[in-house]
Amino acid sequence: MPSFIRGRLGNDPVDLGNLKIGSRVEIAKDKVEDWAYMKNGSPVGLFTVRVLMEIRKENEKRTPL
Repeated sequence: MPSFIRGRLGNDPVDLGNLKIGSRVEIAKDKVEDWAYMKNGSPVGLFTVRVLMEIRKENEKRTPL
């Protein structure tokens, strides 16, 4: 089983030197903390975003506008 994941960046990175959207990248699997891709128009992955959305919902319940 490969120990690296290869692909292309799907957005413009903020602070990765000369990398830009479409750049080929390779990363060791043990360095991946979260991931996402689209399947039939719906996102797959995004585990960190899901947790942050739940935290936001809970905070909004406690702090009405």
